[in-house]
Amino acid sequence: MRTISPSNSVICRPRSSNSTVSTSAPTLIAGFSDPDDTTSPRALERLVRESNVRGLRSYSAKSDRFDDPGVDALWAAAERLGIVLNVRTNLDKADEVETLAPGTTVLASNAHSDVQAAEIRHDGGVAWAVQYHPEFSLADIAVIIRRYGSQLIREGFFADIAAREAYTADLEMLQHAPGLTPIAWRYGIDNTILDARVRTAEIANWITHQVLPTRARRGRG
Repeated sequence: MRTISPSNSVICRPRSSNSTVSTSAPTLIAGFSDPDDTTSPRALERLVRESNVRGLRSYSAKSDRFDDPGVDALWAAAERLGIVLNVRTNLDKADEVETLAPGTTVLASNAHSDVQAAEIRHDGGVAWAVQYHPEFSLADIAVIIRRYGSQLIREGFFADIAAREAYTADLEMLQHAPGLTPIAWRYGIDNTILDARVRTAEIANWITHQVLPTRARRGRG
């Protein structure tokens, strides 16, 4: 049984009933992924070996940079161990890619941004990245807007709480009834968001073209 930690730090599949990782409830495994802790790579190796950890959520060092020796060491360990690397950034989602790095191929774009998904090849490694959140439905976005509602009002996205609530109510209504054209038209929401198959296409493509072939090459297919 796969268990996912509440912090999304790791993904585990216990090897046996004697495993120290619970199969009946989500398990929190934290601390080993701290890029500022020089023991993190060794701790990661131990968790992969003993608990069959198959993924690592990585974040920037205290320097707020990813080009940091501690981050490099963790990423190198993840690559050596053949586990999935999920990178968490703190960038404002209003930001977007301005200049493509060498080895980058644009995989998806839309009217909002020229780079919505990209493949990045560097030093023998291949990573797929998305600018948007394909996992977020309109209902999810409504929850997030309420969570950061006061900040969004201060930044001028909404005039007041009433405007924010009206917007989130419309998103929830559109989630349950995607055919409500007047609401979709009002906010410029098209099928790239309303159609889950389109919105999650990059996840499906990643699984089809990266995950499954890699598993097969490693004899795990």
